[in-house]
Amino acid sequence: MTLGARDMDPTELLLAHLEIRQLAYRYAYAQDFRDAALLLSLWLETAEPAPYPDIDIHTVRAEHERWFRKGPTVHFVGNHIIELDDPDHAHGSVYCTAQLDLGEEFVDQSILYQDTYVRHEGMWLFQRRRHLLWF
Repeated sequence: MTLGARDMDPTELLLAHLEIRQLAYRYAYAQDFRDAALLLSLWLETAEPAPYPDIDIHTVRAEHERWFRKGPTVHFVGNHIIELDDPDHAHGSVYCTAQLDLGEEFVDQSILYQDTYVRHEGMWLFQRRRHLLWF
């Protein structure tokens, strides 16, 4: 637990963890069900794009249609470590396995997302995700 989280009300801390975990689940669901509106709703609006290889709202807007052209996919969210920096900022790591049908090949991925989260207007959102492939 970081210094900012230590000063938080325990109920608020618990709710923040729960809401942030839902972001990872909703991201996976939006990918698998090709739900662009849901996918876009998970991100903080920023003025400047994040540098590669980070994913942000600008990347999602530019790439989601290409991402959705794959065949069926299954994203399974596993371990999720969350560190609250203060009541409105957090970071974390999410393990995910993804199975992707690319037509001519089947891909089985182990992914680590390194995330930055921001609470904006009472909702936790992704600010950035770093998508790291393990296999």
